[in-house]
Amino acid sequence: MNDIDFVLLWVDGSDPEWLNEKNFYSPVIIDDSNSNNRFKDLGLLKYWFRAVEAYTPWVRKIHFVTWGHLPNFLNTDHPQLHIVRHEDYMPHEWLPTFSSHALEMNMHRIPDLSEHFVYFNDDTFIMHPVQKDFFFKKGLPCTKAVEVPIGFIGKPEVWSFAAVNDIGIINKHFKKREQEKKFRWKYLNQHYFWFENVRTAMMGFFFPDYYTGFKTFHCPAAFLKSTFIEIWDKETEKLELTSSHKFRNKDDVNQWVAQWWQIASGKFEPIHFETQNFAVSANSILKIQMAIEKTEYDMICISDNENTTETDIGSIIMSFEKKLPHKSAFER
Repeated sequence: MNDIDFVLLWVDGSDPEWLNEKNFYSPVIIDDSNSNNRFKDLGLLKYWFRAVEAYTPWVRKIHFVTWGHLPNFLNTDHPQLHIVRHEDYMPHEWLPTFSSHALEMNMHRIPDLSEHFVYFNDDTFIMHPVQKDFFFKKGLPCTKAVEVPIGFIGKPEVWSFAAVNDIGIINKHFKKREQEKKFRWKYLNQHYFWFENVRTAMMGFFFPDYYTGFKTFHCPAAFLKSTFIEIWDKETEKLELTSSHKFRNKDDVNQWVAQWWQIASGKFEPIHFETQNFAVSANSILKIQMAIEKTEYDMICISDNENTTETDIGSIIMSFEKKLPHKSAFER
């Protein structure tokens, strides 16, 4: 079985030096690309490391990507930990950057990154022990290849435009009809829910010449480093534009283009997994606590918003302490 690395992007949105630099470059208009909650740290990161140590001890290396600041609890001498500052892998002409899209689309440049890696946002967590084949089988990344048309509800946000840009690139380079013939069993598979297979089949019947979009999951994603290299080779201009933006922009692509490239090219293995995205609020706290303590899902995302309170975060920490009470070797 191949070595597998983890890549984690993290930012301390309360760091005064970082804030000064961000505010210097930030547009006057506050939107989804530069709002404060986009960069807030909820104080849950040590539980991410505890989960990694408890549930995925087989990981070769964790590449911890940071602007420069570090969590106070972090044991930087841990042999599996690789601290990666933006300047360690991003070309200097695109720095500083405050765009996760730019940082994501250059992950293949991280020094000593293995061919097989899993990308995490700092608000995504593994909930129970998993083996390597949860993320990679037969040397290929595992995912669900479920076709779902891209839709817009309400005011489109930056990520909505990225999804459209992503699928445009996929349809430029892959002929859906041909790929579905080659990899039919991967697109219609027993690991998916029956209604997902029905929907994918319908999309193939009504839209045989192009992909309409794929179901997206805000959870850890398995990648081949070579996927990013291939996309950069074929779409250099678009990826350079994305990388040049200081903040997320409607002209960007994001990491979904690499996920979908792997799906369209057949370079993936089907898998079933359960994941859930929670936005922290008074109404969701009990559901989040239950998801943590009862292990209802394989992976979860816990994202904040303008209504998140310290009391809410305290309740989540209590549940993580019940589930993962022991300090990891990644903590001082």
